[in-house]
Amino acid sequence: NENEIEKLVLEMWQLLEREFQYCAIEFLMASKKYWQPQMIDLIEQIAVKKSWWETIDYLPVHLAGKYFQLFPQKKY
Repeated sequence: NENEIEKLVLEMWQLLEREFQYCAIEFLMASKKYWQPQMIDLIEQIAVKKSWWETIDYLPVHLAGKYFQLFPQKKY
């Protein structure tokens, strides 16, 4: 469920090693069939926290882009 996805992603995002942030992004991508419209809040949150170039370059296309494909009616 979306709450469990968010909890796991945020836990991984807090860890020191960057590999956990990569894993969180991959996990989010793999779980997109469970996304709900409010998932954009989580995407924004991880974009703002620990915005390293390796992660921030990935977010617009692979997370935000996929989000707006799933929810084209949403405007942010």
